[in-house]
Amino acid sequence: MNKIESLSSILAIPTVELIDDAYALYQEKTLELVYCNPVFIEWFNIQQPGSLLDETIVSLQKETLFKRLDKRGYYNISIDPGSENKNIPALIEIKFQRTQWQGINYLSASARDMSILKENEMFIDSHSKMIEESNRKLSKKTSKLEESNQQLESLSKKLAKYLSPEVYNSIFTGEKEVNLETQRKKLTVFFSDIHGFTALTDTMEAESLATLLNSYLKEMAEVAARYGGTLDKFIGDAIMIFFGDPKSRGEKQDALACVMMAIEMRERLKYLREKWINQGIQEDGVTGIHFWINITLIGGNNGPILCTKRL
Repeated sequence: MNKIESLSSILAIPTVELIDDAYALYQEKTLELVYCNPVFIEWFNIQQPGSLLDETIVSLQKETLFKRLDKRGYYNISIDPGSENKNIPALIEIKFQRTQWQGINYLSASARDMSILKENEMFIDSHSKMIEESNRKLSKKTSKLEESNQQLESLSKKLAKYLSPEVYNSIFTGEKEVNLETQRKKLTVFFSDIHGFTALTDTMEAESLATLLNSYLKEMAEVAARYGGTLDKFIGDAIMIFFGDPKSRGEKQDALACVMMAIEMRERLKYLREKWINQGIQEDGVTGIHFWINITLIGGNNGPILCTKRL
């Protein structure tokens, strides 16, 4: 009868033989196997009695084991057997404790199947990676969306320079659809130009003329905006403004607003005349008013001269 069989019969612990956990007893000093149940034999591949604990569990450090036993009275470790046998758990937790039998000190080892924890960890790790990947993809999409929004915002600002504020606002607020269609409306239309401007173009440099024209158009456009006029276009020094679209306050009120605008424009022109008296030559790289750009040609007009001559 070997030591395992003899101790098993002496201890008479059939419950240990039938439990699902692995159980073993070792000599405390020599760490020699004295007894183990069938589960322990299968899990740790016990071939013969007297196997040493540190040979059975290679990852176990004896110094650490005894230090923890002296300090706490127990020591827990988790191991991965790395076996391909499906009957052997993927993760085993072993609890070591000192015990006595008939005045002899033993070291008990209770091992429990903790595979479910490993499976949960793998599940959590897998889903964490999936979440991280989803977050990365979402971050990329968000970044691209922000970049697209910035491009659209930049384009919108540039486009706003080529549309009157009233038309721009009505389009981008959704009040007006951008469709190729015509509508019949009663509008009040305003035209104005600078008296003698054609002759003036022959006496001034293009840069100085552009500066003068920009200051004039800027003042007139600001007046038009205050009265709700829609700035249609600049034609050289000429300005075309209409009332009643995209917003109308009624025919009479639109006409009255147009007249009030014209009166204030005349007052603003007096201010500009005083300013222009002391104006010197200066260069300006961008032509147009600060909130609207109109592409046009500025300079001497030879068209009438050519028209009077026969080719």
